[in-house]
Amino acid sequence: MSTDTEMGKYRKLSSNYFVLVNPIIIFLVAVGMYLITMAWLSPDKIPTSLFGPAADLAIKLGKDFPNFTRQFVLCVYAIHFAEAAVCLYVCHQLKLNLPTTIAWFLQTLGLGMFALRFLIWP
Repeated sequence: MSTDTEMGKYRKLSSNYFVLVNPIIIFLVAVGMYLITMAWLSPDKIPTSLFGPAADLAIKLGKDFPNFTRQFVLCVYAIHFAEAAVCLYVCHQLKLNLPTTIAWFLQTLGLGMFALRFLIWP
């Protein structure tokens, strides 16, 4: 019987365990969150020269399907908040220190499962 931690399935980790998500993924998620938010709030202000076909799609969604776009954005935000709440629970179970927990929370709030997976499956 394994006695690595109280949770059983988690191995013993340092109290300052943190893994930064790949910067390319950070960039892609940030661009995606920006585009869907702007598609909902102000599709005309999305710079097509900077984002190309992705901007065209976001503009079309924002103008042609505003209710769908709003619901989609709100669902994405709700999922990210739920993932951040799970992150806090897992950090508590792993006995991570406060600065590390805050770092995990912020990273998971912004990047969702891309960050949470490193915490759930270290």
